[in-house]
Amino acid sequence: MNNLIEAKENESPILLLFNKDSLYQIVAAGGIGKAYGFEFFITKKSGRLNGWLAYTLAWNKRQFQDLNFGKEYPFVYDRRHDFSISAKYSFSSKFSISGVWVYHTGDALTLPIASYYDKEGKYRFIYGEKNSYRMPPYHRLDIGFNWSWVSKKIAKKSQLQLNIYNLYNRRNAFLLSPFEKTIFDDKGLPINKEYKIVQKSFLPILPSVSFTREI
Repeated sequence: MNNLIEAKENESPILLLFNKDSLYQIVAAGGIGKAYGFEFFITKKSGRLNGWLAYTLAWNKRQFQDLNFGKEYPFVYDRRHDFSISAKYSFSSKFSISGVWVYHTGDALTLPIASYYDKEGKYRFIYGEKNSYRMPPYHRLDIGFNWSWVSKKIAKKSQLQLNIYNLYNRRNAFLLSPFEKTIFDDKGLPINKEYKIVQKSFLPILPSVSFTREI
């Protein structure tokens, strides 16, 4: 892949609101991309138990003259392992249970390696090589129960579904960001500052119920 573009570190797209020529300031162009790997997929469609299994082993890299000192780095979606398995078991024509488990390597990202105070006394971060860190691995289990029947009075099919998203309440990260913390002495006066990485998560365990009927 050639002639790719990517946003530069610490540049804001808000600049485009004031000067369209600032696009060259916030975007690096002329990049080279590499992507290679291996995919495996198997499925079963007959019998009471059916489902599929998929696995991908992949590398995805980028290189820009104006980024990361010209050195090659992992693309944000450079997920080394991507695995998923789905299964459904039909106890009868009326009742079935299903489940899906997914796992993938965390996305690549850039984090601070040091900090300092600038001339104005503001706390600043020094960032390491581009995308040299990883988000925690992402994984979750979803399950579902399905009941279906035909009402004798109206001869219409009804269906009741109970689904549970993220069954074991995995706190998957969608954002890691540096956080500045002020250290106070016993008298409540600020004496120092430090930073730590804060993880933001989303979508904990989430049950849902649905009912449908033919009309």
